[in-house]
Amino acid sequence: MITDKIFTVSIDVFHGLKYFQQALENIRNQTYPNLEIIISNNGASDEISEFISSQSKIDPRIRVINYEENIFDFNDPELRSFILCNDALEIAAGDYFFYQSYDDLLALDYVEKMVKLFYEDSNCISAAGIAVSIYADNSIGEEELINRDSNLRPRFMPGHELVLDFINGGNCFSTPGTIFSFKTDFLKQMGGFHRSIELSQLYGVVPFGSTGFDESAIFYWRRGDHQLNHILAHRGYCGTKEYYDLLRDWDIYSRWLEFGSENAKNVIRYGKKAACLMAAETFCNNFFALRFRGVFATLKHVIFKRFFWMQLPSVFWAERRFHLYTLYQSLIGRKIISWAENKTLKTESKIIKNKE
Repeated sequence: MITDKIFTVSIDVFHGLKYFQQALENIRNQTYPNLEIIISNNGASDEISEFISSQSKIDPRIRVINYEENIFDFNDPELRSFILCNDALEIAAGDYFFYQSYDDLLALDYVEKMVKLFYEDSNCISAAGIAVSIYADNSIGEEELINRDSNLRPRFMPGHELVLDFINGGNCFSTPGTIFSFKTDFLKQMGGFHRSIELSQLYGVVPFGSTGFDESAIFYWRRGDHQLNHILAHRGYCGTKEYYDLLRDWDIYSRWLEFGSENAKNVIRYGKKAACLMAAETFCNNFFALRFRGVFATLKHVIFKRFFWMQLPSVFWAERRFHLYTLYQSLIGRKIISWAENKTLKTESKIIKNKE
């Protein structure tokens, strides 16, 4: 095994000690030994902070960035990843860089297989494996490996061809979260981490070099109700604003012109439609659940986006039974709550009169 290159794994944590312990154990026990492990302690509890301290004392590969207060804002949900990831990237000593969430897991040979991809092709600037679901009870979505209908691509391919296949409905790429490892210097050169973290990597970094893929490298992506994205969706967050900011901040259109103006236009158009589709789905889910705070939060960012209004009717119609049932359940729920509140008020009034 060639081990002269340093591979940096960055992980941040605020809560969820149990998941974080599992994640860190798998990172520390990677078959590739030449690791740098950067832990961003995002204002975590004393219990988590003490665990981090104990691990850093027994493993010299661990470096810790401590934040006195938790970096998070519901009005700017991706502020956390923007600050924490870029701070870690700035101090990284590794030749390669990978960011993972506190509750995800790397297969024990994942890093080794990523490094091998970078070695095999000197033009490879990004590398990825397969994302497989892991649930709160640690059960694995094995069927996702058996009945695969996506991520069917060669070991190496030009990054822009991967993206073009993706936007045209191909089966070369499909994954949740951030799964790409990058050459550190190249990632810095291309802008590091944007608030639109996943799409910035897909549209703004991966296309500009060869991308490697090993279908035997497994990245376990945690699913569960504990995840922040469920809470954010209920509050109307859908990432549309961040994507439109990305188009401007990184001038994605100009970057893509090297692959032709038509491809550049198609990438921008697809991204806008996909972002507005997500906004339409979030809007409908919140509207029919009577979560009006979330409804207005979404509208604030898409009210003047034509792709949003173009897709809203079809989004509702495709799931009309679900949405109408949700509305019915929401109305019934509110009636029950209202009835219970009225009953409580009447009871309290009787008690007061009896006392008098």
